[in-house]
Amino acid sequence: MLTIKYQVGCRQCLNGDGIERLDFYKYGKEKDFMTKTEYEVMKIVEQNNMQQNICCMFCDSKDLEYYEIKVEDYLLYDFERIGKNCIDKGEVMLMINIEKNGHNIKLTPGGTLPIEENNLRKSLRKIVSVINASPYHRFSMKERGSTFICTTSDELLKDFKIESFRSTGIHSATILGEINLFAAANGISYEDIFTE
Repeated sequence: MLTIKYQVGCRQCLNGDGIERLDFYKYGKEKDFMTKTEYEVMKIVEQNNMQQNICCMFCDSKDLEYYEIKVEDYLLYDFERIGKNCIDKGEVMLMINIEKNGHNIKLTPGGTLPIEENNLRKSLRKIVSVINASPYHRFSMKERGSTFICTTSDELLKDFKIESFRSTGIHSATILGEINLFAAANGISYEDIFTE
């Protein structure tokens, strides 16, 4: 039996109780789950909780976010470990953090900067496709919000991974607009990241 531990926050009322949840899975092997990213396991946890009609304890919303995900006690999104692996393997890490407070929106990039333009273009294109494929409910607009996405890849983007993706309180159009501005500031056109 496999144990997955995680925290829960509500995208509607923006509350969380700080309690670590435990799910037990009969299928899957621990070593297989430890090679998955937080994002991959988050989708499994999210689907499982939606099937069980799990709701926010504060407002009864089913629009929940799952983070700090662990397989047994192994934290899947560990910035230090992932960053060191990227350095050791010569891989690229791109982090996009968007903070919103009222009308003030700020995108802060991070990772193994600077990133070569072609790799940045391909990474941004993949990020845009993940945002466009995400459920619409993930992007309800609030007065305050944040979006964080971390990707890793080899130089050729053959092994591209979404390590972590969290978003609360920012509409997808706003996120994509900020990514477009970031791309343009780095000499990358709209067509390069928004069309396949």
